[in-house]
Amino acid sequence: MFTGIIQSVGKVARLQRNSAGLNLSINCGTLSKKISPSDSVAINGICLTAVKCAGQVVSFDVVKETINRTNLSKLRIGEKVNLELAIRAGEPFGGHFVQGHIDGIGIIARKAKTTEGYILEIKASQNLINQIIEKGSIAIDGISLTIISLKKDKFTVALIPYTLSHTNLGEKSVGATVNLEVDIIGKWVRKIMETKSSGNNPKKFSKPSLSLESLL
Repeated sequence: MFTGIIQSVGKVARLQRNSAGLNLSINCGTLSKKISPSDSVAINGICLTAVKCAGQVVSFDVVKETINRTNLSKLRIGEKVNLELAIRAGEPFGGHFVQGHIDGIGIIARKAKTTEGYILEIKASQNLINQIIEKGSIAIDGISLTIISLKKDKFTVALIPYTLSHTNLGEKSVGATVNLEVDIIGKWVRKIMETKSSGNNPKKFSKPSLSLESLL
């Protein structure tokens, strides 16, 4: 589980395709000191498992399902990626619940400069648009952001100078792809409402009766 608060920006060191998918190596900089094999790391919002650590370079195996659902196949050597380690008990929770399971890919449709930073307009599928609300949370390349406005096939978010300088969104231009994960709370609400409207309610089970005699 993650929070969408980016801890560092790494760089793609190697991309090696294989029969299972690909092996991705990231130069994680000083954050690598906190990563060990088997640890979960969110890379552009994608939860991956570290399989090897060599100095500041950490390697991850990526299966075909992940490749098909994300923009990993578009990464290039030297490209910057957002990094976040899995949250640990007792740590501050500053963003929102982020699973690291990408729901789909969005496309940057507009990037407008403002006095406070930028307004980013993202084009997304109708399926994703139906799961988000104004002022709700969404993870864009792993970054926890608040939705400003919502249209039929687009939504907007605001990027403050800190976000621009501490993530990879500052370098992304119109036409670039981003990984999107909608708020998990919205997913559950939608699932419950769809189940209720279809009349496919889960069966109710009677509460088992327990007595002292039955346990002896």
